[in-house]
Amino acid sequence: MENTQQVYNGEFTIEERKFMTAEALLELRKGKRWSQKEVSAKLDIKPSTYNTYESGRTEPPIEILVRLSYLYEIPIDVIVQRDRTFETADDVSKQIAACRQQMAAFDKESIESSSNPALASALLATMEKLADAMESYSKTEAVQKALSKKEKK
Repeated sequence: MENTQQVYNGEFTIEERKFMTAEALLELRKGKRWSQKEVSAKLDIKPSTYNTYESGRTEPPIEILVRLSYLYEIPIDVIVQRDRTFETADDVSKQIAACRQQMAAFDKESIESSSNPALASALLATMEKLADAMESYSKTEAVQKALSKKEKK
């Protein structure tokens, strides 16, 4: 019988998930150009407590995740990186290649046979832009640094 309660389907350890959440919190805060002190004040918690979340020492409790979700106007799933499936730079490259392969399968004939070719064409163009953005982002210094830490473990 399959254990459906297994944490994160065994993809990541709890420590890795804490680190991934910490990465997300850091990037979200930097994106707003806020200090840790400013974020902690907005969350109504001590700066030292917030620091433990962003450093990956502890996980934010659900109430804090809810507050963060409202603060950054994003789903909690994004903060905890629920859909993240990569651990290494090679994993990222494979995911991007798979995405491009799926787009190639969605060929001109599929667009022309669609009930709404203009919409299908726009969808494909958006998917191509997304793949380009993923590839570009995966090559940033911050991502490469995070992935190289993971590969060294």
